[in-house]
Amino acid sequence: MEFTRNIKKGMSGEDVRAVKEKLFALGFYSTKITKLTNSTFGSDSVAAAKRFQLKNGLEPDGIVGKLTFAALFGGNPDVDAPINNDQGANVLPDLIEKMRQLCQTEVDNESIYVWAAGGELGTSVNESWIQTKENRNSGGANFDRAYRLWKKRIDSGNTLFRCFDCSGFVSWILRKLGVFNGRRDCDGLYSLSTPLDSPVDGCLLFRQSSSNPNDETHVGLYIGGYAYHAKGRDVGVVKEKYKASYWHKIAWFKAIPR
Repeated sequence: MEFTRNIKKGMSGEDVRAVKEKLFALGFYSTKITKLTNSTFGSDSVAAAKRFQLKNGLEPDGIVGKLTFAALFGGNPDVDAPINNDQGANVLPDLIEKMRQLCQTEVDNESIYVWAAGGELGTSVNESWIQTKENRNSGGANFDRAYRLWKKRIDSGNTLFRCFDCSGFVSWILRKLGVFNGRRDCDGLYSLSTPLDSPVDGCLLFRQSSSNPNDETHVGLYIGGYAYHAKGRDVGVVKEKYKASYWHKIAWFKAIPR
C-alpha cells in the first residue's frame, strides 16, 4: 500500500481503514476495543498510533506520517508527502526525562508504600482501605507501619502523596509514559523485560528471593546513577544511589523503544 497523505484525528477513508486494521492486528488499541466499527481516525486510533510510535522510536504525536506509515507497512519512507509532521525523532531521551520527572515528583510528594496499591491518592483512601490491602500480605502483619506513615502524611496536610507498592509504582510510571496498559507484579514485569549486564538510564532493577533466584521480590527504576522505588512501609517512595550489591538483576522493559 502506498503512502499518500498524513493521517490525523478526524480523517476517514480507505487508507485510514487500512492503518486502523494494521494497528488493531498488531495489538496497539486499548483492550476495551474488541472490533473496529468505522473508518474514522478517532481518539482511540490516535492513542493506538502513539503506542506504536513509542514502541518503534518515532515521535509519539499520533499522526501517521510517512515514517510511521513505513514502519507499519514496510517500504521506503523517503516519499513525497503533502505535509511532513512525522519527523521520526528518537524519543528515548525525552521519555527517560519524563520518567525521571514522574519518579522525582512522587519522591517530592512523599508518596507511601501500601501493599497492592497502584497510585491511589492518599487523600482518597482511609484506614479500612489500607487494612484491606495489607491483609493480602502476611495476614495484615504490616498494617500498623503502613497506616502510621499514611496518618503522618494526612496530619501534615499533604494532599499530593500517592500509595504504591514496589511493582505498583513501576507499573504506574510505565502507564504514565504510555508504554504499558496494565499492572504486573515483580515477576510479571521481569517477564516483560530483557536482561542487561549493567544499568542504563530507564532500565528496571530487581531484587530476588534469597531462596529462589527465579523469584523477583522487589523492583525499581534506574536513572542517572540513582534507584527510584517504593522501598517500604516506613519510608515510602525514595531516591537512592544505585548499589549493585542491593539489586540482583537489571533488565530493559521491552515496550520502551531503544
